[in-house]
Amino acid sequence: DARAEQIEVQKRLDETNRNFQQAQNQLKDVSAQVGVLRTEIKSLLRERQLLIQQRNQLNEQITQLQSQITQLKELVKKRDQEMLERDQAIQERDQAILKQDQTIQDREQELAEKDQAIKQFDQKIAERDQVIAQRETFLKELEQELKELEQQLKQKESQLAERNQQLESQEKQLAFLKRELAILEQYYQNYRVLRQGNVALFRGQVLTSGVVRIVDPTAVNQAVDQLLSQANKTAVDITRASSSNSQEPLVQITQAQVDQLIQQIKDGRDYVVRILSAGNYVEGEKPIQVFADAALNQVVFKGGDVLATISTNPSTMTNEQIRKRLDQLLAASEFRARRAGILGDIQVGDGRLTTLTNFIEQLEQYSQPLNVKAIAQETAYTAGPLKMQLVASYNGEDVFKTIVN
Repeated sequence: DARAEQIEVQKRLDETNRNFQQAQNQLKDVSAQVGVLRTEIKSLLRERQLLIQQRNQLNEQITQLQSQITQLKELVKKRDQEMLERDQAIQERDQAILKQDQTIQDREQELAEKDQAIKQFDQKIAERDQVIAQRETFLKELEQELKELEQQLKQKESQLAERNQQLESQEKQLAFLKRELAILEQYYQNYRVLRQGNVALFRGQVLTSGVVRIVDPTAVNQAVDQLLSQANKTAVDITRASSSNSQEPLVQITQAQVDQLIQQIKDGRDYVVRILSAGNYVEGEKPIQVFADAALNQVVFKGGDVLATISTNPSTMTNEQIRKRLDQLLAASEFRARRAGILGDIQVGDGRLTTLTNFIEQLEQYSQPLNVKAIAQETAYTAGPLKMQLVASYNGEDVFKTIVN
């Protein structure tokens, strides 16, 4: 019986050793999960309690196995020591877990702080977006203002261009008036000369004129010679000059002026060429110095263009006053035409005196205030003639006009 009990105890002891070995193996895997380790600790504690109970039973039953029991106690002590060490390891692991939990909490706190910082950044970004949107709106307003300023600048530039054009026109008008003044002064000098002697030819008087187009450059000299020949014939007729040498022309012009005229008119376009007297000459005086003038023959007025306008009231004005107002209209029209570039004749209608007198008679017989305007009867070129039509109107409606043939 004792042997059997010893064998049984040995089995249990072997089993305990196996369990101990298993516990050591399990100790190596303690890092797997803390919950499993704790469960194993509880199981080992139960086994320890069971072994103590078994040990007490063995002490009571088997005295002869004191040595084995002592060894068993040593083993148990060793097991207890290992269990203590295991408990210590578990405590250390728990401590480590606590530290890890603390670290996790710290990380969570840090993440929470970062989340808060991100929210703050998002808030700042939203505020910046709002500021950007406001600035974009402001920028669009500035762009709109810039467009308006550019439009105003364009208008100012357009106005400046108009002013410059007006200034240029006024400068041209001033130059024309200066030329007209020079002509009037010349006319005055001619008048004084006329009173002092028998002047047949005045300075600036046109001896001949014509429209010239040089198609063949080799024919330009012939065209100029023909104009000079016509001017010579006119000068002979006017001054009644006689020449013993019929080969020598009466009119003379410098070669430099001829060359300049040729260079100007040889481009194939229509030019109005005039030969004018360079001075005042009495009958029989010779030679006569002349100079040439050339202007591009282009459209100056179109049919219907208004040259000048006056107002009359036949019911309150005398016939003499009406005729003076009409003379003012014709003078203003001629002035406007000359300033615009008309070099040829200027006439009313067909140029007959009856055409003008019939219009004056109609004007004198009318009993209402009238506006009278002179308009271009048809397209007029630089060379002329400029045919004018006189139109009388009342309240914007044409009443009568000169007859157009």
